[in-house]
Amino acid sequence: MTPRYYSMIFIRQKRMRRIQASLLERQGIETTIEWNPGNHFKDADIRTAKAFLWAASSSKIALP
Repeated sequence: MTPRYYSMIFIRQKRMRRIQASLLERQGIETTIEWNPGNHFKDADIRTAKAFLWAASSSKIALP
């Protein structure tokens, strides 16, 4: 597979994520999309930690 092929897949995936976010927002569901450079495995631990921190800090539910 050529780099152009991978680029086309990435562009399509990015477009689909935007469509998914738009559909959720139309239903009144707040969404956040963050694009991270690199592949799926690059800095997975850091990205996961950031996601948990974001979820905890934006939660409207009081934690015990």
